[in-house]
Amino acid sequence: MRYRIQAELRAELSKPVREHHVQLRLLPWADEWQRPGGYILEAEPFAHPVHHRDGFGNPVVCFGLMEPHKSLSIRLQADVQTLLLNPFDYRPVPPRREMEWIHQDLRQAPRLWDFVLCPSPRMEDLLPYNAAQEAPRLLADRSLVEQVQLAIEWVASVADRTGEGLEPATESPDYYDGSTARTRLLIALVRSWAIPARFATGYLDPACVESGPDGRVAGPHRQSLHSWADVLIPGAGWRGFDPVSGFVVNDTYVRVAAGRDAEDVVIERASFKGEGAVRQTQFRIQVSPA
Repeated sequence: MRYRIQAELRAELSKPVREHHVQLRLLPWADEWQRPGGYILEAEPFAHPVHHRDGFGNPVVCFGLMEPHKSLSIRLQADVQTLLLNPFDYRPVPPRREMEWIHQDLRQAPRLWDFVLCPSPRMEDLLPYNAAQEAPRLLADRSLVEQVQLAIEWVASVADRTGEGLEPATESPDYYDGSTARTRLLIALVRSWAIPARFATGYLDPACVESGPDGRVAGPHRQSLHSWADVLIPGAGWRGFDPVSGFVVNDTYVRVAAGRDAEDVVIERASFKGEGAVRQTQFRIQVSPA
């Protein structure tokens, strides 16, 4: 699939500020399943973009505005091609050998332990949910893909019982579509099995639809950032699992960033000098087939 991403981030300040530094994670990343094309990135007032990659390989763009200003607008237009048509197209490892495969990867790449043992306050505690309905346990005779899908069903049942009462994400609440709470809970459960899992975020194909309480189509998916869980699957590597739709991530998802938790992939960080404060922030996204 080929997509064009158009995004605008606008901040209004109560008084003029200076030395305004902004760090953004909006650009699609590049790997074997995703090929970014050309892009246009503009800031008003004008500032030169500076590009780098963070410790997790996510593309980051930074702006620095030295002169006093009361508003900042950043606009992005980017093209990307996604290639993961069939996420199940790999040679599976027999279920009873999957943990051996995981342990070997952890020995060869010790940094993967960051995605197993990360002590983050933004990750869910399973104990309150286990009190109502015990979470699934890892079974040796079932494939990990099957068990992650069972974990997604458990997360959905928790949300249904509590009326979507999972703790809402506190990070950038206007940027996301409400998927972060379920993603955090799914990651916490998978990590309790000693399986690496990471928090991923990106864009969704506008053709995706949301389902209502009765299972009927409620309407097109909201144009906003979406989050899901990447799980290290033996024989396949990282594969994404969407705890909202129940789908395995394919070429209708555009990946932007991945990290240990939501704090690692915050799309915008900013600091400035002056007496002004952020009065209003607006974030708009439009994803369309290219």
